[in-house]
Amino acid sequence: MNSSISVSAESRESSTSALFQEHLLSLETRPNDLDSLGHVNHAVVLEYFEAARVRLARELGFPEQSKLVVVVSRIEVDYLAEIGSGCLLVSTRIVDLPDDFRDELNYKLMLEHTLTRAGRDGALARARVSVAFIDRETRALVSFQQALSSNWAATE
Repeated sequence: MNSSISVSAESRESSTSALFQEHLLSLETRPNDLDSLGHVNHAVVLEYFEAARVRLARELGFPEQSKLVVVVSRIEVDYLAEIGSGCLLVSTRIVDLPDDFRDELNYKLMLEHTLTRAGRDGALARARVSVAFIDRETRALVSFQQALSSNWAATE
């Protein structure tokens, strides 16, 4: 049985304004995140960035079980300083998206993640992530504009 969730114009407008905001995720390191030197393992940093992308999708109104799947097509990470245990903050923002993005179809979206220690200045790691949108059933590429529409955000 297919059910659909309609997205109101107000919700879409709210999602659009949220596109250009910085989105924050606070997290606490876990003991298994650390290597033998007490540093957060480089692969764990990728997990932190993934958690931030999931949070961003929720904040933009995409239900967890949607017809749409967000896939990473490229990720480039710069590790800038030692990352030890404690409270960390991941900021995520959409970059390289023009204000008039609705006028031309975009099949990739570029995100920038910055990992910092909560309450302190200075980036510990930065990533640029290119994501694409895929229809879960057909495995077809979907434009970002379609992804924002209620047809693609609807649950199955």
